[in-house]
Amino acid sequence: MPDEMAQGNTKRQRHGFSLWRLLVLTGVVAGIAALFRGEISKTSGRGSPGTPPSTEALNAGHETEDIDTIDVSLILAGMAATTAIVVGIVFWMTWRFDISRHETMSRLTPAETARVVPPAPHLQRNPFADLARVQSRETRLLTSYGWISADHSLARIPIDRAMALSVGKSLDASP
Repeated sequence: MPDEMAQGNTKRQRHGFSLWRLLVLTGVVAGIAALFRGEISKTSGRGSPGTPPSTEALNAGHETEDIDTIDVSLILAGMAATTAIVVGIVFWMTWRFDISRHETMSRLTPAETARVVPPAPHLQRNPFADLARVQSRETRLLTSYGWISADHSLARIPIDRAMALSVGKSLDASP
């Protein structure tokens, strides 16, 4: 028992350690992003930040300012938060509906769970075995050759062979 507890503590320690590493990594990435945030917002597609747009670009009607990355980031974060909230609400509603459904369902009575025995006479002792026996006989008749009549004037052939012979031929009686 102490070994099991030690293993459980080790697993928890590993889980806590990996969670700690994830938090540190997230902090490092956020710190690097914060350092470059000022540089990224100052840089424009025209080269250095102080380069004014050319007269051709102004005459053509091009925009003279870059997109505001902070506003776009805030909008994306808001959309992600809204999506997370909606998904959370859907899971919560599903959970509540499931609980209320189980609370309103009545328990089955002994009469509802009792095994029903059909009235006498019991014509089939084991209907599933009878059905399997009939199906195997029909399968054997459909997949084998044999004589239908005692005087050997009519024969049966497998159904696959009969379909192959009748493909492309009219099945209507000819006059």
